[in-house]
Amino acid sequence: MTESKLVFIGSRKKADFLSAAESSLYEKLSFELLTWDKKAGLEPLVPDIEAVLPKESESFGVLAKEYDGHTSKLASSFRSAFADRNGSPMDVTGTLSLCLSVKNEDEINILQKSAVLTNKVLKRYFVPRLESIIDQEVSVTHEALAQDVENVIEEPTKIQLNVPQEDVESCYFPIIQSGGSYELKVSAQSNDSLLKHDVIIASFGSRYKMYCSNVARTFLIDPPKDVTETYNILLQMQEACLKEMIPGKPLKSVRAAAVKFLKSEKKPDLIECLPKTLGFAIGIDFRDAALTLNSKSNISFRSGMCFYLGLGFSNVAQKGSSGKVRSSFLFSRHIHRPSSKYVSKT
Repeated sequence: MTESKLVFIGSRKKADFLSAAESSLYEKLSFELLTWDKKAGLEPLVPDIEAVLPKESESFGVLAKEYDGHTSKLASSFRSAFADRNGSPMDVTGTLSLCLSVKNEDEINILQKSAVLTNKVLKRYFVPRLESIIDQEVSVTHEALAQDVENVIEEPTKIQLNVPQEDVESCYFPIIQSGGSYELKVSAQSNDSLLKHDVIIASFGSRYKMYCSNVARTFLIDPPKDVTETYNILLQMQEACLKEMIPGKPLKSVRAAAVKFLKSEKKPDLIECLPKTLGFAIGIDFRDAALTLNSKSNISFRSGMCFYLGLGFSNVAQKGSSGKVRSSFLFSRHIHRPSSKYVSKT
């Protein structure tokens, strides 16, 4: 890409898909599609590419994960074709991520609809289903219940939602956990153990028109008093974190606010139970690894960004248990367009 030209390289199928965007681009930015053949490689396209990216260029931007990895034949061909260049590749993943993180009104509208869909699945299907399982003492595995949730996400007519089936899919296989063994990371998996009626954590997300949303909730079944108190602390901590999610504030201020709140509540023991990351930017990518709510990110919130705020405590020892009985908690919110007044849909 140059200041006046945008060039895409891809297969014929991808070129046909991208051609629909050509008419919507700004008049000052020309648009060109270069179709490549896997058998011929990039050699036939080298003159066209050098017209945009001269050989004497001091550097050129790449997505390091794609460029350095071995998952893309196109990336491998590009490295081979331009191995003798004077310039060196620069990772622009973070810069590109920052540009794409600010959503326009149409994108925000789709994200909100995605969040509403996920929330409807939670309220209309998961909660009633969970209540029925507990009341009727039904034996079901975490994995089986997760599969039921995914089926509803991908066929929303099951909960009377008039959403075209081709527009929706699950972001990932839903995560259902109980019985004292918990993993609060988004990479966690539902196992084949039976659902226990104690502390139940559920996480799942839908993708509507390619845009992602996510929800996480903790359900306490006949909990001891100290478990309820800890969960209430989590909900109060959420408000402290939300106040930091305004334009101009650094992303790292969210986790700092959580730590400050726990100290003010004289709960310093819960600080070590906090996840290292309390959320991330969300959009077409489910998780933007360049924009995470950890203690190191100096990037500032901007109006138009959308975030998933997932707060939790892991391995919290219950009172009087000598550390043998432990619980975990997770609660999430979707934040659209950080501003002085946040907007939450889930």
